[in-house]
Amino acid sequence: MADRYSDEFRNTLLTSHTMSVRGELWFGTPPAAPTFVAELPIVGGNVTADRAANVRRTASIDLAPTVLTDPVIAPKLKPYGAVVKLWRGIRYGDGRVLEFSVFSGRIDAVEDSLVSVSVTCSDGAAVIVDSQFTQAVSIADFGAIGVLTVANFVKALITGVMPAGATFTIDPGVDTTTIAASGTSLDGSRADALDSLCTQIGAEWMADPDGNFHLAPLPSLITSTSPVAWIIDAGDQGVLLSRQRRLERQNVFNHAIVDGEAIGGSVGAHEEYKLTQADDPELYWGGPYGKIARTFGGQQARTTKAALDLARTLAMEAKSAVNGVDVECIPNPQLRLGDVVRVFDGRGLIDGMYYVQQFNLPLAPDSSMTMNVFQSLRVVAGTGGIAPDRRRLPEGTHWTPTWPQREVT
Repeated sequence: MADRYSDEFRNTLLTSHTMSVRGELWFGTPPAAPTFVAELPIVGGNVTADRAANVRRTASIDLAPTVLTDPVIAPKLKPYGAVVKLWRGIRYGDGRVLEFSVFSGRIDAVEDSLVSVSVTCSDGAAVIVDSQFTQAVSIADFGAIGVLTVANFVKALITGVMPAGATFTIDPGVDTTTIAASGTSLDGSRADALDSLCTQIGAEWMADPDGNFHLAPLPSLITSTSPVAWIIDAGDQGVLLSRQRRLERQNVFNHAIVDGEAIGGSVGAHEEYKLTQADDPELYWGGPYGKIARTFGGQQARTTKAALDLARTLAMEAKSAVNGVDVECIPNPQLRLGDVVRVFDGRGLIDGMYYVQQFNLPLAPDSSMTMNVFQSLRVVAGTGGIAPDRRRLPEGTHWTPTWPQREVT
């Protein structure tokens, strides 16, 4: 039978294999970057990821009780200064271990009993959430931040307080709208300010499994060249264990209104986007779904085009959440939030492209991975409408992964 993927790791996931899990404890006193302390004896746990949260990845790990008397680990296994890094992979028969990073973040709590030690952790975004503004700030307070774009201001707000040793990347496709410097003042929650700025350019900020930060476009709209990260199906090469489809209307609207705030006496931009029948035969404005509007304000929508593009993006993001599927499958540590996956079952009731909204990845063998995926959308050529992405990836289709991997011999 032909390989489904071009990489050994994913093809091995489709067959019987031996799981590998590894954890490391790092420690450092800010502003110094943490340094390696020791490997952690992990006996179980899980990593949970959720796009709806600022702190996207959290980890709950169970350690062997020997850590309590370990002279190297015990003094540093504390909820201050300590960082946990986790990997999951495959152990091959020839001794090789191929693994992928699944978590990096601080320790929030340590609980121990006579028979177990449990550690809960949060990713690097927790530091950003904790770093509230102690007084009102403006762009001028950050000095030179390069070209005055919203993206660069987001970068400045994060890099000024992110953990030592972390990096920040503005991913391809992020809106390059220049920022309204006049009148841009922030106070209170840094995370709320970042969320507001990102919403105004149709983007999102996050910490990745390696502990680094990104600003990325919202994932609902994809292109014909967007890579498909994982094929979730039943059959000889299938990884699907169970699925449950959901249709829900909570927080879903079909009319997005963007009002840019007036700055320096000028009139702010105003634009709207209503879903049409070409976008969706049921959710369109005034159709069976009704008329549900949401208004978004902000200082950065200063042109009609910027306001229209943002209204369209936000409407599409809401539409994608209507059709969700809860999936149980073979664990894949390569998957990240926003990745595009193809889901289909043998009866053909579900067959299409979705993006990963939430997942729970186990750190113990013989446990499955659960995911919540939302429908991916594409612009329909010729009509300009938005429709579900129904590309087909036949058996034998090759795809080359782009995530960093570590091979241990």
